[in-house]
Amino acid sequence: ANRRADQLRSEIESLKADVKQARALYGNKAENLVAAGGAQRVLDKFQLDPTTACYRLTLEAPYPMFSVSVASTVPLDLLDVENDEAMCARSEPDVSSGTAALATYRMQEGKTRAEIRLRVIEGRAGTVRAFIVPSTQPKTCAEKTHEIKSLCLHRRSVNRHSDEALAARPMNAMRISGNFAFDDVHAWIGRCLPEIPNRVDAPPPGGEIVYDFESALMGTLL
Repeated sequence: ANRRADQLRSEIESLKADVKQARALYGNKAENLVAAGGAQRVLDKFQLDPTTACYRLTLEAPYPMFSVSVASTVPLDLLDVENDEAMCARSEPDVSSGTAALATYRMQEGKTRAEIRLRVIEGRAGTVRAFIVPSTQPKTCAEKTHEIKSLCLHRRSVNRHSDEALAARPMNAMRISGNFAFDDVHAWIGRCLPEIPNRVDAPPPGGEIVYDFESALMGTLL
């Protein structure tokens, strides 16, 4: 029995050595390979958390992540995530390249999911890009891009604001008139506010389309 156990241990060690040698050989060859694809394999969500008035970027990959880098064209604050052991290294913004915020998260070994919380200031539109690098070879870089709207801290209200609720608050009104089409107005609103559909049918003559929003930061109505 002992002789059989020793033989099995010897075979296991031999197999481990073969696997290690094959990985090293593959790694050397992978250095000269150009990896393609991979971005579509990363699942991502970019959602406003109305309770904290910050955005939550969630990334899930089918492979362990080595690092996640975040670059933004608008200033933002990166917030700590509870029970997250990823190490964050922040870099100075590069104004010449249009980068207003840059940080890299070094993931814990074996992690396939990352959550990043960030807070932005309304009034400036831009983009937030995430670059996901896997731990496996060959090295790839999956990129995910999300848009920051000018009024990004507003969210669509589930219900219409009642006339009583609007009348109970001080209100400001802005009217724009001119020689422009309905599609132009819809595009302007879509550039400023999230959760606006890409296309809608124009209302009939004399009709209107109403969107109700609420500020997650101030609680004001729009």
